[in-house]
Amino acid sequence: MDFSEIIYPRRRQCTAADLSPSVHWAQRHITERSKEYPERLIYDHELLYVQTGDIEVYVNDKEYHATTGALVYFGAGVPHRIKVLKGREANFLGIHFDYFDEHEVARDEDIIVVEPHPGPDQFCAEPRIEELAVPSETPVRIPPASIVASMERVIEEFTLRQSGYEAIVRGYMLQIVVELLRVPSAGATEAPHLGMLEELRQWIEQHYGSDCSNAALAARANWNEDYLAKLFKAAFGLTPNKYVQSIRLREAKRLLRESALSVEEIAGLTGYADLHYFSRLLRQREGLSPREYRRLASVY
Repeated sequence: MDFSEIIYPRRRQCTAADLSPSVHWAQRHITERSKEYPERLIYDHELLYVQTGDIEVYVNDKEYHATTGALVYFGAGVPHRIKVLKGREANFLGIHFDYFDEHEVARDEDIIVVEPHPGPDQFCAEPRIEELAVPSETPVRIPPASIVASMERVIEEFTLRQSGYEAIVRGYMLQIVVELLRVPSAGATEAPHLGMLEELRQWIEQHYGSDCSNAALAARANWNEDYLAKLFKAAFGLTPNKYVQSIRLREAKRLLRESALSVEEIAGLTGYADLHYFSRLLRQREGLSPREYRRLASVY
């Protein structure tokens, strides 16, 4: 049978109520400098968030550039490959998933296509919902901080696999999927000032320990504070203050997991002069104090 005329990802007309995403693989990983992966196909869909680094992404022979803070989407059945550019290693958050709980994975290898002529029904479908975006139409985008935060929670739960993790993972994945579908499709992000907004976002990623107040950010862009807040939220889905807090907490959690620095040192490095305020924020977000979070992470 000739499958050459089939367009991937396969689309499935549905409503949001039909979505029931399942996660097949979720992990943080580091790629070597100048590493180039061969072209491949996957049966499911993949989200790849670039925490640090610069990569070239090739999807259906089209080239895209993705740097720190970009989210890459690989659809089921779509040829793709990545290359890490010279200079430094790249750090990723990666999740393989489907939208309709339709793909059984017994081992990691079940995700990658190795057979020469797979049938179209073996590839997971992508939702087509009226008035919502089609994610594969925008292979590289700047995601709202809420998507990144949810990806982190999915990876943490999938890694620790504590009792009931499947339900928690499914809940966070549903949030990610719905937010992806709400993000405007390709072309809709060609708004005025997007270049400056992206510069500000990248500056926050690199200087989250500095003064990232609305006043400081507005001064960098030479804008009014209210105007900055309005544009920033329209572009990234969060106010500047909430975006800054999400980055600071993300980095604080990383340092709690990966470093031997004291809680006081981590709070200072991530922009929290008040240790009690930092502890309160983390407890609100994770339900744990900084020391409890570190202890739980070290169990794995």
